[in-house]
Amino acid sequence: MTHRTITLLLLLTIVLPAAAQTDADATARASELMGEAIRAFDIKRHKKALTLMAKAIEADPKSAKAYDLRAKMHKDLKNYQAAANDYTAIFKLPEKTWKIRSGRKFVTVAQLHQTRGIANFKAGNIKESIADFDAFLKAYPDQAPYHWQRGISYYYSGDFKKGVAQFEIHKKVNPNDVENAVWHFLCKARVDGADKARAALIDIASDGRIPMMKVYAMYKGTASETDVLSAAKAGSPQPHQLQNRLFYAHLYIGLYHEALGKAEEARKHIDLSVNKYPSDHYMGDVARVHLDIMKKRDKKKTESTADAPPK
Repeated sequence: MTHRTITLLLLLTIVLPAAAQTDADATARASELMGEAIRAFDIKRHKKALTLMAKAIEADPKSAKAYDLRAKMHKDLKNYQAAANDYTAIFKLPEKTWKIRSGRKFVTVAQLHQTRGIANFKAGNIKESIADFDAFLKAYPDQAPYHWQRGISYYYSGDFKKGVAQFEIHKKVNPNDVENAVWHFLCKARVDGADKARAALIDIASDGRIPMMKVYAMYKGTASETDVLSAAKAGSPQPHQLQNRLFYAHLYIGLYHEALGKAEEARKHIDLSVNKYPSDHYMGDVARVHLDIMKKRDKKKTESTADAPPK
């Protein structure tokens, strides 16, 4: 062994442990900052929590756990685009370094696609949400019948035939869900018109959620929006129950009017579902995304009219 080789080995012996120690220090510092961020977030000091998370990521930019934690904070604050961005940052890291737990197991690439897909949809990134959902289902094809979220994304992307197919397979695993029948109708109406969509309406025996069976009757053509709203208010519900019922009532009345080409009525009811009777469920985000799309469409019409030459 030459003197040069011995010298190189000695250098490696000195340098590598120092590098390992630096990585350990970075991980420890990031963990400390994340702990502080969690405590700040828990007492609603959200701005401080996010500042601490930025410092944690700066301390250990290879920490998937840090990006995941910040993404969860962004989701709680309804900063969905920021959450999607953090999930994207995780995808850029080697999977073996992720170590993100979900319960007792580590999160897989496919599962992270599902999580980012939901964030993407809520951020209004419809096509990106479909790409994420497809990536999830490629790894877990047996979950395809359950994936109603992808069906809703298909509706907003304009892939109505794919939406019809998604809701048709969903009925096999959820046969008495009025919402599934409604979204099938909404997609079908865009393909074949409202009359044919009504004729093909998925049969529902019973959905115990009030006022969903009355919503179903409206789409079937045997009840009015007044009937739906009356059903929602019946039985002296508690305030939180009434709000939840009226959210669904106005959402599906609005979507029904839109399917029939009644844009003004549709806008009124969707606006009520979002602003007067908001919901924290996934469908609450669906209503919000829908209203955002309506607003962008209205803005384009206004701009187009303003730019049009005088007659």
